[in-house]
Amino acid sequence: MKKNKNISIYCDGGTNIGYGHIRRSLVLYYFLKKKNYKTNILPLSNFAKKFLPLEHNKKIAQLVFFDGPINNSNEKLLKKLRKEKKKIITLDWFGKFIPDINIAIYPHKKVKAKIKSYIGLNYVIIDKKIINIKKNKKYRNIKNNKNIMNKVLIMIGGGDILGLGKKASKYLNNCGFKVTLIEGPLVKNKLVSKNINVLCNPKNLNQLMIKNDLIITNGGNSLFESIFLKKPTYVLPQSNNEIKIAKFFYRNKMIFGFGKKINKFPTEKKFKNFFKRKKSIIDGYGASRIFKIINKAL
Repeated sequence: MKKNKNISIYCDGGTNIGYGHIRRSLVLYYFLKKKNYKTNILPLSNFAKKFLPLEHNKKIAQLVFFDGPINNSNEKLLKKLRKEKKKIITLDWFGKFIPDINIAIYPHKKVKAKIKSYIGLNYVIIDKKIINIKKNKKYRNIKNNKNIMNKVLIMIGGGDILGLGKKASKYLNNCGFKVTLIEGPLVKNKLVSKNINVLCNPKNLNQLMIKNDLIITNGGNSLFESIFLKKPTYVLPQSNNEIKIAKFFYRNKMIFGFGKKINKFPTEKKFKNFFKRKKSIIDGYGASRIFKIINKAL
């Protein structure tokens, strides 16, 4: 019997959760498209709608992949989809609603599912463009032969609700680093500076991650991508969940520090040697593994 290769993806973003859900859902969306699956991607808010391709097909498939935050609206939507006999796969869902299949990258709470749960960093979704750049021999040679490490990329989520990006930018600029700060459209008080390169939602984010020597981020997908690229990374967490993730990576020596502010940076030599002989615990095959879960669920 031929499989029905139809799937609908729901995703969201915003001040508190940033762009991570949207970015990884888009990666999965294009991955499935390339595999000739009939896939549509649907926004859970007007904010998410701005960043998603225009969908003429708004019909909800029998299999739903849900990547959104916990709130009453999403709880109601998931219950509605269940009543319509849809099979539901969620990513990083810890709400009251229990999906058929639940995938959790980091289990902040008990991971519940009616059929099966999948847990671990094996399911981190990395953009194919980043994977391809990392494989490029030219990139590896540039990275290994670099003597001066003074370019810092700072990105603290879509809204930077605690204003940590601005504080870190000013501090590192005063320390002599060449700073690029990415501010989301929901940041209320934009930083204006002649000495700091301030960008808003740049289209070349992947290239910026590659070109900069050090990365400062709050958590989520940007943190995972930075670790995948073996970039020396400092985490400025904005929530308790992000603190838990930062602690996990710090224990595993995958980041060089975390906290609400940057007090002291390691020496340039320590930066350069930070990932030497270390195997990254994120391998870039998360989308492929999730694809297998989806294929099995159809």
